[in-house]
Amino acid sequence: MQPGTYRLLYPLRLRKGAGLNYDCRTAKKMKTDGTLPAGTIVKIDEIKYLSVSVWGRSDDGWLCLYMSHTPYVM
Repeated sequence: MQPGTYRLLYPLRLRKGAGLNYDCRTAKKMKTDGTLPAGTIVKIDEIKYLSVSVWGRSDDGWLCLYMSHTPYVM
């Protein structure tokens, strides 16, 4: 995966860092718990590969893009 624009296939939570051990955060553009709905278009500026997952950094936080053979974006 590379930086670029992606569409979410599932609702995804924004996190403060790349990985499930980081806290969730609230999106600047939303007044919710920081979960972006499926279908949202996000611009990913940085990619980080972890053991079984791929994470992307957007302006609002980190999103899991792929985990355990399951893509969460396209």
